[in-house]
Parts: sequence; C-alpha cells; structure tokens
Amino acid sequence: MECKICTPLIESKNNYSIEFFNSDILKAHAWLFSFLDARELVSVSKFKGEFSHYYHQAKLLAGVVADIENASQESFDITFVPTIARHKKQRGFDHAEILAKNTAIYLDRKSISLLTPLHHQSQVGKSKNERIANPKFFCHSRLDDRNVILIDDVATTRSTVFQAAQALKKLGVRNIIAITLSFNF
Repeated sequence: MECKICTPLIESKNNYSIEFFNSDILKAHAWLFSFLDARELVSVSKFKGEFSHYYHQAKLLAGVVADIENASQESFDITFVPTIARHKKQRGFDHAEILAKNTAIYLDRKSISLLTPLHHQSQVGKSKNERIANPKFFCHSRLDDRNVILIDDVATTRSTVFQAAQALKKLGVRNIIAITLSFNF
C-alpha cells in the first residue's frame, strides 16, 4: 500500500545534502529534506504516533549511512539524540530512538543508546541564542576510537546535534556525523 505522505517525498528524493565542518567535534551533517518539505512527514510521525512513516524514513537514512561508510571505508555505530523525558512521557516514545533503531535494522545491526539529556526544557519556541544554550547531554559509555552516526529528525540551529556530539567526543569517539531528516536552513 502506498503512503500518501511518504511516497511523494521519497520519489522526489534522489540524493541528500551534506555539509562538512572544520571541527574536531562534528565532522559533517547530512540531511534529506528542507524543513518545509518534511514538515508534514515529521509531524504525523512525531506528534500523531503514526509509526509506519518511521520505516520509510529509516530506509532513506540507511542509504545515507551506507554511502558515508562506503566513501570513508569506515564502519559507524548508530545512535540518536534523545528527546527530553517530558516529551517521551507525553508521546509514549522517543522519535529519534525509533528512527535510529529502524535505520540500524535496514543496515543489519543494532542501534546503541549512548546519550541522556541533562536539560529539561523543550527547544520549541526558543530564540536561536536560547536554542544554542539549552541542550546538554551525558554520554554513559566509553567509546574509544569509534565512529558514530548521530540520528535526529530535525536540525534547526544544529545546537542539539553539536551538544550531543560534544558529549560523545568527551568519551573517546573518533568521528561523528549527524544525519537528520530535515534541516531548517
């Protein structure tokens, strides 16, 4: 059965965008869609709990991971940027965790839960400066010399993925690449 929301986006998408950084923390950020293009797709998955969309999204994300691994000749562990506890309790799930788990399944591996949010405030409705200052994470596993793909649904200012990457880097991760469904550039 064809999905009225996912199919038009997936069929229109032949590639993804990637930006590389001159940074010891985050090497690159890849994204599939502009925020406006993916708004409905993210909304029905994240806020209406229509989980079938996550399988479609994960298939696309898995393709990006495979490209990155082929180009770099490196293997990457899959993890995610966790949502705050209040949102997880309200929704009954963590959207980024579901994306990461399904992406890993397409790649015949498991995702790893590595981060815990230390902040308790949502990023929604915050100014750019507030978004940059808000997110903080704790990495609860030592990952010496490993490579990690960090998955989230949306990047607005990239502050959340940078803060999550910083927590991973403190515990020995060698290379970190963020992949999101959309980027609000």
